[in-house]
Amino acid sequence: MKKSIAVLISVLLLLGPLPVPPRQSSQVKACGYEEEPETSFFQPGIIGEPASTPFFYSYHYFYDGEPVGDLGKLFMETNVSDWHAFFKQAVSREDIAALLYRTELPAIDTLIRALKGESVAAPEPLAANSLLRFPDKPLAVKFLYFLGFAKRCEPIATAREGLGWWDEEKPEDKAARTAQAVKLIGGGQRLLGNVQDPFLKSRYHFQILRLHFYAGDYPACAAYWEANRDAFSTESLRFRAMNFADGALYNQKQYARDNYMFYHIFDRYPPLRRLA
Repeated sequence: MKKSIAVLISVLLLLGPLPVPPRQSSQVKACGYEEEPETSFFQPGIIGEPASTPFFYSYHYFYDGEPVGDLGKLFMETNVSDWHAFFKQAVSREDIAALLYRTELPAIDTLIRALKGESVAAPEPLAANSLLRFPDKPLAVKFLYFLGFAKRCEPIATAREGLGWWDEEKPEDKAARTAQAVKLIGGGQRLLGNVQDPFLKSRYHFQILRLHFYAGDYPACAAYWEANRDAFSTESLRFRAMNFADGALYNQKQYARDNYMFYHIFDRYPPLRRLA
């Protein structure tokens, strides 16, 4: 009996591990559609940590096949929450979201004039926005100045949206974007000099650091992080700024420092874990 068991074990060892039924999925190939089986001996259910599912082995970049995602959309709720706390809950979350994501520059300029006491009517539907009733009018105006600056920066950060990873940006478009980024960096630094509130200062710092990155000035981006890392007043903004600094190091081929910083992002800030 013992000899039979020993023989059986020897045969199994020679055969190797038994196959696991493949996980089927439909993949889109460069040449068309193709059904391709996927096999993984590493099952996320084993450890009972759903958040770690994407990082198990598979043929995909991520085990669940999901993309990294759009960073702007990823942090919408976080931004609203941060500004809601900034206004001590006196401005509603819906009104903050409307200002951040659904208000154009001309309307922001009109709101600034209204808060300064000029006889102008706030455009609909902003006439009912609770920001207009916020008791500290000068602080509300400073917020709107920042918001106007941030909206001028956003087209630079989203310039490659709609382009595939294989697409090359036109040289003239890249040159125009870089020139605009440099101009905005100077404007942001001037505005920053007139701001005392730590939260507002950290937002300006983030925009300036990000502009350095998108202008392709990677040494300046990494240096700006080192000089101002303590100025980022919220966890989300600090790790988002670190993410850009890491990218700047990567583009300078400083891989040891880059990997070390990305490790900290992966370990300490789950919202950016996939990107890290």
